[in-house]
Amino acid sequence: MVASDPREKGLRKILNFGHTIGHALESHFMDSSDPLLHGEAVAWGMYAEAALSHQQNKISAAALKEIQSYISMHYGLSQPQQWTLHELILLMQKDKKNQNQKISISLLEGIGSCTPDHLFDSEELEKHLGDLLS
Repeated sequence: MVASDPREKGLRKILNFGHTIGHALESHFMDSSDPLLHGEAVAWGMYAEAALSHQQNKISAAALKEIQSYISMHYGLSQPQQWTLHELILLMQKDKKNQNQKISISLLEGIGSCTPDHLFDSEELEKHLGDLLS
């Protein structure tokens, strides 16, 4: 996939699933006394972006449950502490994938199916993620 899209202009973008929120979490905790590993942060991002996919009517409740159960079972996620959603949104606004001052997120269309470049403004994303990440 990387060889067929070396400049990340098409199909390769789906590999960003979980990374928009994950990189924000990773950045936030980088200098803390309890930093998250890259994989832990991306697992949290996948967990949240799967829920966002469900909220956007892209995946069913059953698919969301299966995805989140799998992530929890394999990564043993514990709730990161000491952050606010507003802080994460500010970090997400700096992501190189963003377009036209909107935050770009890859969303699931089903298990094993993803589409990139779903654009959200900060307020919209804060509303959607408020219950998920607080």
